[in-house]
Amino acid sequence: MTTAGESSSPGSAARQPAWRAQRPVPPPGTQPPPAHGTGGWRSLVISMLLIGAVVLAWLALSPSPDRVPREAVDVDASARSVAGQTSWPLLVADPGPGWTATYVRFGNRAGVPTWEAGYVRDGDDSVYVSVAQTGAFASGAPSAAWLSELTRGGGQDGTARVAGSEWTAYTAPGDSPRRALVPPRGATPLAVVVSGLGDQGNLVTVAASLQPWRSAAPASTGTAQVR
Repeated sequence: MTTAGESSSPGSAARQPAWRAQRPVPPPGTQPPPAHGTGGWRSLVISMLLIGAVVLAWLALSPSPDRVPREAVDVDASARSVAGQTSWPLLVADPGPGWTATYVRFGNRAGVPTWEAGYVRDGDDSVYVSVAQTGAFASGAPSAAWLSELTRGGGQDGTARVAGSEWTAYTAPGDSPRRALVPPRGATPLAVVVSGLGDQGNLVTVAASLQPWRSAAPASTGTAQVR
């Protein structure tokens, strides 16, 4: 029996509960370690902030799409090539100063060989007008499938006067409606669709400037009629 003031026997420590014997005791003057993972999360957040700053700086220095200049294309060279392959009496638009041809293509539309030339108004890329034409229809009347593809499934929406002729207007549904003009039969030597984004007046300007390819001369206005 151990009385007060007596020291415990060497074997008494062995009789202490296991949790007490194994509990770590930090040395004097030291702080407990931080909670697990705190430093890792802090480093991750700092890294993400740094990456975000670098990305924002790169975007600020990169040119925005509206500042990227569009390169002009050679519509005359394309018309020469297509006319040589097809012998079609092509029409070429010359809407005058303030317009630039930026797109030419000769391929199939609804299974029909079609030549297209696209124009943008300088300083405003939201105004885009395309002239599509084909000589695949002997009667000059385009097929419903070809017309639907070129007008983006648009429905008839009145008429527009172009160089003395009444062209049928089409409007396709959507947040940014696509408009189109189609000439009456006999007004042009080929089946033609003038379509694009923007005010219908822009389509009229381009349609009125259509001239036979070989005799086309620079002019701000013209006629879609072939005399």
